[in-house]
Amino acid sequence: MAYQPFLLLGAAAICLAFCIRDFRRRDFAWSAAAATSFLIIITAPMPTHSVTVELPSPK
Repeated sequence: MAYQPFLLLGAAAICLAFCIRDFRRRDFAWSAAAATSFLIIITAPMPTHSVTVELPSPK
């Protein structure tokens, strides 16, 4: 699933937008909930495909 990191970043962007919107509306409880969701999504580990390349040692 190569598109999963993009979906997570999109969801994080939406949570951040809701956080800013709710903060401007002075609705601090929903703003805190959106900020918490944003932080949880951003700090969650994202799956990656790591490649190991072994180079020959110089002589």
